[in-house]
Amino acid sequence: MGKRKSSSRAKLVAKKPREKLDTVFCCPFCNHGSSIECDIDMKNMIGGVFLQRLPRKL
Repeated sequence: MGKRKSSSRAKLVAKKPREKLDTVFCCPFCNHGSSIECDIDMKNMIGGVFLQRLPRKL
């Protein structure tokens, strides 16, 4: 008599967690820290950029 065969299923591999994206950036015009804020709506697939210090549009 021989050994029982091991399971033919592949071993489950744990998925790596996704890295979080930055949501606050430095302004490329005035180089002021944390003056640009990004918001992403995954449900509606819409993103937005909000300037806190200067009234410029990107």
